[in-house]
Amino acid sequence: MGFFKKNGVKVFLSLVVIYLLFIMDLGDHTFAGHIVRILRTPESRELGQEIVDKVVTVASGAKHRALAALDRD
Repeated sequence: MGFFKKNGVKVFLSLVVIYLLFIMDLGDHTFAGHIVRILRTPESRELGQEIVDKVVTVASGAKHRALAALDRD
């Protein structure tokens, strides 16, 4: 009983969010369905690849700077 007294509002809000995301229809699809359709477009895949490329570039640069800093000592 103590769990629901402490976390009742969080549990309720979580259930509302789950309902809004996955059950409630927004036209032909749920909100999650719309997101999935958007993520399947060529533009979103291209954006995802550009993000991955940028992260790899930044990580590589950070690695090289860290190695250069360690070699100086």
